[in-house]
Amino acid sequence: MMIRSITRIGVAALLLVQAAAIPVHAAAFPTIQPYVMDNEKIGFTNGEKVVTPPIYDSIEQYPRYVVVTAAGKKGILDAKTGKTIIPAAWDSVEIKPDGNIAIVQKGGWFQYLDLATQQLSQKKFVGAHTYFLSDAYPDVVVMGGEQTMMLAPSGKVLLPLFAGKISFVDLYKVADDAGEEKRMRYAIASTADQLTLYDPVTMQPKFSLKKAEHLPQDGAKSAYIRVRVAGKEGLVDSNGNYVLEPKYKKLAFWNHGYVQVESETGIGLWRNGKMLAEPRFSDVGIESGTKEVYSTKDGQTVTYHAADKAWSYSFRPGAEIVHGDHVLGQDLKTGLFGVVKVGGEVVIPFQYPRVEGPPAARLLVRQDGKKGLLPGYELPMEEPQFWFDTLTTIGGSYSMLSIQDGKKIGLYSERKGLLLPPQENRVIHYEQQDGKVKVSEPDGTTLYYGYDGNPADPGKEFQRHLTDQLRTSETSDKKLVLIDRKTDQQIGKSYSRALYYDNAADLVIGLDAGKDEADLYTAVGQLITNEIKVRVQEDSQEGMPVVLVKMNNAVYSIGKKANQSGWALVKLEDDQLTALTPFVYRDIQARMMKDQALLVLTRTDGKQDLWVDTKEQGMTKLEGAVSIQTFPYLDGVLVESESGWDAYSSSLQRKTNGNYRSMQVVENYGEKNRAILMQDQKSGLYGLLSIELSPMTPLVYESIRATDHIFLQVRSEEVASPPFVFTTKQHFGYLDAQGKELFKTNRVTK
Repeated sequence: MMIRSITRIGVAALLLVQAAAIPVHAAAFPTIQPYVMDNEKIGFTNGEKVVTPPIYDSIEQYPRYVVVTAAGKKGILDAKTGKTIIPAAWDSVEIKPDGNIAIVQKGGWFQYLDLATQQLSQKKFVGAHTYFLSDAYPDVVVMGGEQTMMLAPSGKVLLPLFAGKISFVDLYKVADDAGEEKRMRYAIASTADQLTLYDPVTMQPKFSLKKAEHLPQDGAKSAYIRVRVAGKEGLVDSNGNYVLEPKYKKLAFWNHGYVQVESETGIGLWRNGKMLAEPRFSDVGIESGTKEVYSTKDGQTVTYHAADKAWSYSFRPGAEIVHGDHVLGQDLKTGLFGVVKVGGEVVIPFQYPRVEGPPAARLLVRQDGKKGLLPGYELPMEEPQFWFDTLTTIGGSYSMLSIQDGKKIGLYSERKGLLLPPQENRVIHYEQQDGKVKVSEPDGTTLYYGYDGNPADPGKEFQRHLTDQLRTSETSDKKLVLIDRKTDQQIGKSYSRALYYDNAADLVIGLDAGKDEADLYTAVGQLITNEIKVRVQEDSQEGMPVVLVKMNNAVYSIGKKANQSGWALVKLEDDQLTALTPFVYRDIQARMMKDQALLVLTRTDGKQDLWVDTKEQGMTKLEGAVSIQTFPYLDGVLVESESGWDAYSSSLQRKTNGNYRSMQVVENYGEKNRAILMQDQKSGLYGLLSIELSPMTPLVYESIRATDHIFLQVRSEEVASPPFVFTTKQHFGYLDAQGKELFKTNRVTK
């Protein structure tokens, strides 16, 4: 019976027995280790004797302490001695990593325990939370309630108990030359009388503000702290200096360092110590795409400003930034549309009565109804150079547009501009299969364009170099052919599915759609598969349709002749493909052992034959496997036959003679220790075999598991534990990495 994970242990009626250790290869453990009784209660041993009775339901191990649970309540044991530090009487216990304090809870109250002195705080709190503060204090614990304090995990008191609350503020400095923003987090202690900001390294106060209240930053990145004094809001820097006096109704942090300022007279905008717009407007705004443009609204006038220079331009409402740093809008007097460069002059005169778009494109419309395109972002902003009646997107993308002027058709690219001026009898078509724009010209020529606006040659695009001497090309009927790069002549037939190069085998493979046979070519273009074709199998574990395995100086696969229904193991050597077996197989897999590839060939009856190519013995075969297990660290293979499981070396030499009921790898999560778990065919008992395939233990155990698979809380590498646990009908114990029993105790309750 395999013992169940400790995380599944439930509360059972306790039949307490004083367990005694049975002398084996006793050795003192560096920390106490758990053992389990048959009623699934847990106790602890130091390796030489039992140090706590089996009374716990679950555990959580730390390097120096163990949190235990009994009847739903938690306590703490010393991990070296097993001594009780606090009894299991708490609703929750949290030990800070690498720390000397634990946070304990009972009911709605929290306290902290100094683990070094084992002193419990007299004060009770309504909450306990952990925060990052700085590299000097990556974790700080805030105990909160009517009174608040802050601790380091070491137990050091960073902010003594006071009547108030603790909050944190992140302040950002201007990005450096590399574009990296520097962030500093500060702790703020707030009382009814003042707020105090503390240095995150020294924990010394940097400043205090009387009658000030800290307000949240709303997630914005700012170099300043938002405060409220006597009902008014302002900003202070990290030294406590006011950069914006507290005289405003409300402040709101925006991107790029902007702060919206609201007063009784209106709304304004502030940044970097400068009031860009006094709070007298009905609205203000900034642009997400550029940090140097903002706008103000006053009645029916919207004015755009350059933040870094004395420039502004006014429009009717509805103006917008286009092209990154240009404004498209209506003239205040005439209502006609034009474009102005931010910080510069009018680029497109205000003479257009209407605009259209997006989504397809932004269009200016003339008095006569003709339309012109505003240039895309990669083109210079200028007045439209051509005019048309309608446009159509090509292939669902807005990057390529078909434009029509009367009966004339043209082609436009958002990246390249006008590619083909409108012309009669031109046909533009989108080719779905290859994503190209096909243009049929009136003179019979055909042009192709990609979505980047560049001319395309589909024939050349499908050319791909495979080897120093070979490349592929596509025919007019969309098939692939192999081309000699020196003579530019075709080699062999065309293929409807794929032509690709297998680097490991140094071969080119040609495949046809719907066929289960493939051709092989050498790297210089010699056809190898004349009489024998190789197998195409879509379910290959390697993810490739043709399995090619190189061992020593030969390449192996499976293939067949035209008059055969089955497949044979084939070997390619010196550019010759030969069958090594009768044509009795249906598929092939390649599996990797530690230093050797293994070929697994499945016969038509479902049985598997194993093949390896060894330098000393040549090809070696093992017949009749039902299933196998291979591992990249195992210098061999585990094989199930009709009589049971056994282990074989990488040369397929049998290493065990047990015909075991099962064989599987048991290993720790950190993979430091692993072994092969064997189960006896008759008794069902377990033992261990080493990864080197040598015996470690006799077959006498009811279960053997990795310790950290049973006690899930010992996965931490900082907690030293023996690698394996075992059970028998009477006993629970530990095994070392060599399979020796380190500890054994009775596990039967009476």
